[in-house]
Amino acid sequence: MSVTPGTSFGLCTKKNAYSDLNGEKKALYDAALQYFETVMLIDPQNILYFFERGAKHPRVLYQGKDITGLDALLIRSTGGREASSAMLAHALAFCGCNVIDPLERFSVGYASKLLTTIKRFERGVGSSTYIAFGVQNAEQLLRQLPISEENPILFKPAAGKKGEGVASFTNLEHALIFIRQPDQDFAKPEMPFLFQTLEHFVSEYRAMVMNGHVLGIVQKIRAEGAVAANAAQGGMFIKVEAPLVESFVGQHVSHQGLLGVDVAIDDEGAFHIIEMNRAPMWEAFEEVTGVQVGKEVMRYIHTITKS
Repeated sequence: MSVTPGTSFGLCTKKNAYSDLNGEKKALYDAALQYFETVMLIDPQNILYFFERGAKHPRVLYQGKDITGLDALLIRSTGGREASSAMLAHALAFCGCNVIDPLERFSVGYASKLLTTIKRFERGVGSSTYIAFGVQNAEQLLRQLPISEENPILFKPAAGKKGEGVASFTNLEHALIFIRQPDQDFAKPEMPFLFQTLEHFVSEYRAMVMNGHVLGIVQKIRAEGAVAANAAQGGMFIKVEAPLVESFVGQHVSHQGLLGVDVAIDDEGAFHIIEMNRAPMWEAFEEVTGVQVGKEVMRYIHTITKS
């Protein structure tokens, strides 16, 4: 079931019933009924996101209904729902929904992992990614994924770094046990669960980029048994000349600021951007390439300042 375009309006609220709304939201809801055939109360924490590589649009599910056809969305307040409201606003705006208020209002502390998922999906360069907030919603999400030995799923902490906390699963039962751990950061209501398909990559790279200019590229060799190829997880870096990777990165990343870009090539030769980090660690990269990243950053800043 899905929302029919041309007739629908969503009002964000943590309240599930009209009777629980405050006066202002009741007034908005009542007025919306005069203009729209469908008026929905939407709790952004209870959304399931499916960004599947190759699809034209993501699936954004609320209470089992695909709301990517929603015409307008009003987020009156974000208290206690900052991250989930931001994710909803940006995802629906990508689908053509008229989000009232500028998107700049809706930012999130996990932007490198969440909001950039939308950009990678739009460009068709990311692996299939699935997002939910809260354990209950994550369970619903996982039950809709075909997890198996042939189709493993990867969990990535939204606030993780250096590959810490990354885990992979080949069956639903193990994934459910993992997310039900009560003492983990991801048990917090606004900490998102982020899952990706575990692709068969034949090679992985890290490119260090400043203002769209690639400073250098290393190939990442995964340590035996490790899920991530990060240096902090025992991975090895090798300096390489990779013009195809350099060209791909130049076409698909921001040309402003410093980025550590992780790129992989699958067994069909397709390129994937795994992650774009605005605050990358570069010690291991410098040791292998000889590139003085800090000096390059300052050189660009000085050039911009003088111009």
